[in-house]
Formats: sequence, structure tokens, C-alpha cells
Amino acid sequence: MDREKYLRIALRLHGGWRLVEKFMPGNGAKIRAVETSYGPIRVMEFGFGNPAATPLFADFHGGGYVAHSPKADSAFCAALAKEAGIRVISVDYPLAPQAPYPAQIESTYEVMRWYFTHADELEIDPLRVGVGGHSAGGNLAAAICLMAAMRGDFPLRLQVLNFPWLDLAADYFSRKNPAASLLSNKTLHRLNVYYFGDDPQLARDPLVSPVYAPPELLAKTPPALIIAAGGDSLRDEALCYGEMLRAAGVSADVREYSRMPHGFTSMPFFRSTGDAVAAMKRFIAEGLNA
Repeated sequence: MDREKYLRIALRLHGGWRLVEKFMPGNGAKIRAVETSYGPIRVMEFGFGNPAATPLFADFHGGGYVAHSPKADSAFCAALAKEAGIRVISVDYPLAPQAPYPAQIESTYEVMRWYFTHADELEIDPLRVGVGGHSAGGNLAAAICLMAAMRGDFPLRLQVLNFPWLDLAADYFSRKNPAASLLSNKTLHRLNVYYFGDDPQLARDPLVSPVYAPPELLAKTPPALIIAAGGDSLRDEALCYGEMLRAAGVSADVREYSRMPHGFTSMPFFRSTGDAVAAMKRFIAEGLNA
């Protein structure tokens, strides 16, 4: 399939998702628009009405950088804010193909920097801030940690990478693709085209594929919890990144859930879902409230 046909498919997918999103609950979130060089970015805020909640966790949704929105994670974010006694934001970063790389990471980084700049007036503790994401959002969370380490604009306390997409330079047509995976090799290749034009040189940039980050940069990133789904075609890169972090001297709690498919933490009918979600909430609560 040629590039133009790929892009037409992505545009239809994007439009369809935005229509579905209108009927999804917001779970009590407040909406803020943060101005960035990529235009205003919508942010869903949870727990900001609790003056005792000063830590902040930033959640980045999945969707292959072409679909979904913060509403996809609103139930998780609302529960996390309430149970952990923290504040949570979920960022509506720009989507490809209308906004290809680096719009996602640069705009999200600017949003994070805005919250640090306004920490006093928002009553946020800037020394207790963490990030995390799911699938493509896991890629974004890892990249934000690397970018923060490179630029030194703000400190991050922890990172949560839930079945993350970390190696976009992989040869998707020869890699292992477990039968349980919801991401086919063809789909992953298609997402590469949408996100960064499938440029092989750009694919090896650590901010696109965090598995290419050098040890000296990884050493400056925060402790991590990595959730790997055993039946996911992204499993190997999640495990690899955990090993890379440990080798660089970074604490990395890597948990693999055997036979689980990509996206399983949003599928309550799996027995492992509750355990994985609880592990993420516990890691965030303990790490930010310490």
C-alpha cells in the first residue's frame, strides 16, 4: 500500500475516533488549554480540587499517535488521583498524520514545562512529578524523560511505561508477532509512516525510539515501572529497555504478564488486568508520596 493511501486511512480513523470521543465520560475532569508553539493543547485535570494533593502525575494515552484522546484514560486517571491522593493530568497531544513528529513530544514537553513554571500558583510540588503512558503514550513518556535529561528544564521522579512502543526502527516484517498480539506487523509499519514518514535514520533517534538512547543519557532518567504483555509484539522491546535502564544504573521494575495481548490493562475481563493496574497505581502513589 502506498503512503498516500496510508494517510487517507489515518484521516478516516482520526475523524471516527473524535466522533466516538464525544460520547465518552470525562470522569469529573476539569479542562485547561495550555498554549504551546504548536497551538493550544487541551489538558484534562483530575484531583486539582484537593489542596492536600501536591504531587503530579502526567498520563499520555495510546493509539499509535493517530487515534484516541485523554478521555480513553479518564477512568484510570480519576481513580489514580482519588486513591493516591495526587493530581493527575492527561494531555491531548497532536495526532498524526496531520501533526507528525516532533509535534507530539515537543508540545507535550511544553505542557510539562508550563506546569512546572506555574507550580507555585497551582500548589504542585515540582520535586514530586512523574510521567507515564500506554503503548504510544509509553513511547512519549520515555521520550519526555530523555528530553528532560537532555535539556535539564525540570526534574522527574518516576516513569511508568505500560506495554510501550520503544523501537520504531525495528524490521516489523521479520520480527516476532505473537498470535495474541493486537498489533500486526503491517499495522506497526503503517503507524511508522503516519508518525514520522518511516525515515530509517529518524527512526534511530532516541526521542523516536528510546531503545537507541546511550547509557549516559539513560542514567539521568528516573526510576521506571515497565509493564510488558507476553502476547504482545512489543514485548521484547519493553524487556530490552528495562535491561538497558538497569545497566545504566536506573531502578527498573519490569513485570511481564504472560499471554496477555497488547492493551490488556483496559480489558477488565482478564485476571491479570487488575494486578497490572494496581501495580501502576501503587508504584505512582509510593513514588510520588514518599
